[in-house]
Amino acid sequence: MKDLNPDRRKGDTSEQGSTRSAADPTKRMAGSSSKGSNTKEKQAAGQGKIPYKYYDNVADLKKLDRWRRVKRSVTLAIIYIVASVISGYFFGVPGLLLAWIIITSGLVPKVVVPTPDAYFVIEDAVVYGSRKVLRLDKDLKVKVDKERNLISIKSKWMTLLFLYTHEPETLAKILSKLATLDKGTS
Repeated sequence: MKDLNPDRRKGDTSEQGSTRSAADPTKRMAGSSSKGSNTKEKQAAGQGKIPYKYYDNVADLKKLDRWRRVKRSVTLAIIYIVASVISGYFFGVPGLLLAWIIITSGLVPKVVVPTPDAYFVIEDAVVYGSRKVLRLDKDLKVKVDKERNLISIKSKWMTLLFLYTHEPETLAKILSKLATLDKGTS
């Protein structure tokens, strides 16, 4: 594992994993608020001492693939609305309630999947946004789409997180140790 070090260059692979350096990833990702964090953690984050296996800032890749994500979300929303209207037409209010329960339960894909601009992969989780953490275990599946530079982290029924990456093979290798690599990778 590596310490957060803004001076580390992309090609430095002297330790486990690979990194992409940004101006200072700890400033944005570690957060500066004192809510829910103790002083030692804040000091470690401020000094660049949070160990991580992979860091990537992917705003450029996310922007290039935006319309594909929008098309997916709009298509799913239309399907869910049509299914709700049809079930409401045939079964009335109980049909609408059943459609709403199924759509919100997680049995069908989410309309919007979180897609961070920057993230860390730490010992057993992906940290993204200001304080969001997705714990990884062997029940989750990792699917790699090399054409889009995209890695999808899925549970049994739905996609939990889209991670764009400049190095899909490296990130897939790291995540495969923490979750199950999907056999249908491209």
